[in-house]
Amino acid sequence: MKPSELLSDKTKWTKWVSARSATQKAVEPDDEKAVCWCVIGAINKCYGYGSEYNRAIGALRDIIRKKYGLFGIASWQDLRDTTFEQVKEVLKEAGE
Repeated sequence: MKPSELLSDKTKWTKWVSARSATQKAVEPDDEKAVCWCVIGAINKCYGYGSEYNRAIGALRDIIRKKYGLFGIASWQDLRDTTFEQVKEVLKEAGE
């Protein structure tokens, strides 16, 4: 599964933590109770921590730097004005 598939709709996306449970409690991305993820949490859930994770993170960083002038994925996605549509667009551009 790709991160864009995991983040299939806005209810699956969160900010400020890697993942949340149905009660909105912060949980680890691979926790069975997780129902929504931030961008980095979704990448971790889908790929674990390895070469696929590193490749995806690098691609997203490059796109975010070019499009938004920011150097961090979390700092971009946690901005108040960042929308789910922008997240989906960046994931699509990265092939994720």
